[in-house]
Amino acid sequence: MAIGLGRMFGFHYHENFNYPYTATSTTDFWRKWHISLSTFFRDYVYIPMGGNRKRQVLNLFVVWFLTGFWHGASWNYIFWGLYFGLLIWFERMFLAKFFSFIPRIFSHTYALFAVIVSWGIFYFTDATRLKSFFNIIFGFSGHKLWDFEVGLVMQSHIFWIVAAIICCLPVARYFKPKIHKILNPPQITAMNYAHIALNIGLLFVSTALLVGKSYNPFLYFRF
Repeated sequence: MAIGLGRMFGFHYHENFNYPYTATSTTDFWRKWHISLSTFFRDYVYIPMGGNRKRQVLNLFVVWFLTGFWHGASWNYIFWGLYFGLLIWFERMFLAKFFSFIPRIFSHTYALFAVIVSWGIFYFTDATRLKSFFNIIFGFSGHKLWDFEVGLVMQSHIFWIVAAIICCLPVARYFKPKIHKILNPPQITAMNYAHIALNIGLLFVSTALLVGKSYNPFLYFRF
């Protein structure tokens, strides 16, 4: 949205997200997630404080404390920032070499697990609700992993689940150059128009789904 609106006014912004859910570590995740924020803290806080040359651990945790505080003056944001700081420090010290010797699927699974846990810390301001959340996702809530209700929800949303997985992967980026090589200019023009029509269609569907909900809080209303 920011890139599209910027171009309407003649500004060209860089991509701020580069398929972050393909990451193989939390370090890799933050190279692909909210790139403008992580780049800002790297250039204006981490490097001026000494970067990797001196007081690396202190610099790292100061940056991640500020990253959490940037999202809001709440303890869950601070813990969320320090959580990533601890993971990135641990990866630099130990896990990076280990990941280089194991299949990518294992490091990718680790990254997804770490990020999903982080969103729980990020979202819940109440420690009791956060504990309940972790009890549920780790299977300590006393409920079955799968029942009829879960199956019904999954079945009714299977299209959107598959679509979300595809959109999280660089499918379009991989196939678009290959398709352009085998098409002639008129066909490429037609494909570009089809791309515009698809975006409009997705906007319409997304708006319809939002309207169908009774309560839709703005994601950043707390920030």
